[in-house]
Amino acid sequence: MSKSHKRAIELLAEKIHFSATHRWVIYLSSLGLALTGLGWLVLDFVTQDDKTIEIMRTMAWFIKIHGVFVMMALVVFGTIFTNHIRRAWYLKRHLITGISLLALWLVMAVTGLCLYYFVSEDNQWWISTLHWAAGVIAVIALPLHVMQRRKNRRSFVT
Repeated sequence: MSKSHKRAIELLAEKIHFSATHRWVIYLSSLGLALTGLGWLVLDFVTQDDKTIEIMRTMAWFIKIHGVFVMMALVVFGTIFTNHIRRAWYLKRHLITGISLLALWLVMAVTGLCLYYFVSEDNQWWISTLHWAAGVIAVIALPLHVMQRRKNRRSFVT
């Protein structure tokens, strides 16, 4: 591989990474989704058959705030898709964790939409379970993806 070709690939690779502000917006929307989703899930499991009015109101607020973070995350996802995903795909970097996150986001988006618009007594349990299971896995998968990048960056520098 020629020196100029190698440099072109390095420049493309640099464009994959986010600015500090962009990273913090990604982390904020992800953390907000995780905390509100897990908060709702914990309340639902702990109080399965014993939900008071206060608990139901709190759960409703968790869902409303979760929806706000969903809107933020959809915008963030659009910014990730336009540069980060396309360039990483082209360079074949972190494909396993990246595709896993993409699949999880897709499952969460579709099941979230179904929970909001198309849920019935017949399908609520499995759609809800699929939604929160994908969310719990994503809480683990995103840091793994980020740590993979950092590990590779350290090995590149040394």
